[in-house]
Amino acid sequence: MFQRNPAPQIEQQSQSKTFECYKKAAEQGRAVAQYNLAICYVNGIGIEKDEKQAVEWYKKAAAQGYAKAQCNLGVCYEKGTGIEKDEKQAFEWYKKAAVQGHATAQCNLGVCYEKGTGNEKDEKQAYEWYEKAAAQGYAVAQCNLGVCYADGIGIEKDEKQVFEWYKKAAAQGYVKAQCNLAVCYADGIGIEKDEKQAFEWYEKAAAKGYAVAQFYIGNCYGKGKGVVKNQEKAYEFFQKAAAQEHQTAKYLMSKEIGYNADSLLEQIAVSKECYVPCQLPDPIDQEGPYCGVVAFVGVVKYAGCLTKPLYATHYEKQAARGNLDDHRNEDDHGDEILYQMQHFPDEQQRSDGPIYSIHYYQKLAGYLADHQFGNPDGKAVLKENYTEEEYTAALIKAFRENKVLVLPGDEENEMPVKGQGQKTHWVFALGYWRDEKDNYYLLVSHHGYYCKWSIHDLYESNKQLPEENPRKKGGHLKEYRYSFYEVRVKNERKMIDKSEPSKKMCL
Repeated sequence: MFQRNPAPQIEQQSQSKTFECYKKAAEQGRAVAQYNLAICYVNGIGIEKDEKQAVEWYKKAAAQGYAKAQCNLGVCYEKGTGIEKDEKQAFEWYKKAAVQGHATAQCNLGVCYEKGTGNEKDEKQAYEWYEKAAAQGYAVAQCNLGVCYADGIGIEKDEKQVFEWYKKAAAQGYVKAQCNLAVCYADGIGIEKDEKQAFEWYEKAAAKGYAVAQFYIGNCYGKGKGVVKNQEKAYEFFQKAAAQEHQTAKYLMSKEIGYNADSLLEQIAVSKECYVPCQLPDPIDQEGPYCGVVAFVGVVKYAGCLTKPLYATHYEKQAARGNLDDHRNEDDHGDEILYQMQHFPDEQQRSDGPIYSIHYYQKLAGYLADHQFGNPDGKAVLKENYTEEEYTAALIKAFRENKVLVLPGDEENEMPVKGQGQKTHWVFALGYWRDEKDNYYLLVSHHGYYCKWSIHDLYESNKQLPEENPRKKGGHLKEYRYSFYEVRVKNERKMIDKSEPSKKMCL
């Protein structure tokens, strides 16, 4: 929102003299000098930094109508810098500077209107103030105007305008706009798709340390989009983004994810024992609250049990929109499953919240068989008090019997290890391997990624589950502690051990 005025380029030995000159002029009531004196206090030019003193001099200059000081005083009130935070005061000072044509203040005022900061929310006013600032060439406002056209904030959506405004701001080096412009090229928003151009704009923003762009660069390298595929580069950029608290990048790093099937198999094929599918399925899109259904659909799809298409992604989209009854037809099986799940008779397990009972999958399996989707040949394995050895043995036995699994987790207790990783409900597991120290790991799919989960950590996490659903009165979690749902796979799987580390899996 606010870009601090750059400190004057002054030699160290002359800074004190400069400060004294500004101070004398400021004390004589000259607004420009008062503003410059405040900048000296902000940046420690010729004097120790003192935010409270800076505010006092901004106030004096602002009271004389000096727009730059009015804008900066607004920032101080908004952020609570050198003065008690007061969003209403921030709004008022932005407005005083904005009506004088100060571009930064106009943009900041637009943000206040968009978010309802210090004033009632008004998206039309937000758009109009962004437009004024953008017309003056202010890159931040140009980017914000692009967002308005993208999301329909105060104006009708217009993809061509989205592209044009991002392009103007990106040309000025504004990193957020550069990243957004890259997304336009990647997804064909207002312009023809061009993955090479997308990569180049991501690269510009990433070079300036912008975490979102670093994540997308990693994605480009990981999938070979607009650049030659390079897993080491992908990992490098994910690390950079994760170091800046980019949550998806942190999730990838914390779960030790091999970004795609190739790299993960390369990691585990040299392990002491490895029992994984000879071919990994495409990742299932699990963007949405009903991870359990999507995990189950992923399992039966991978297991080769379906005789008709089954679309977990469409299920998720319909669930998010709340269209539970009105969008069902013979070809739209995602909605049909949603309808059935929503209307199962057990009121305690209605899917208007997270799905906590493995009995859902028994019901869903029966529904699939009855409606000629194919017979998943699956069953729920329910046992509350496995020892860790029994639990590990049960999972390994299932894989050796050519099965894949749906495994439960509770969002309130951060799976697979409390305090680490992303919160989740369910995953589906495709295989296991054992390392040199006899630690067992699972290859699981969740949110479209293949992840490495320790069976020990999963076992320990299950013990953390409360007996009652903490988010839904009457929902019992105890019944599925250490439980899973298994589905027999129709195709064969292969065994790899350390004696043949160079043997490649069939992809």
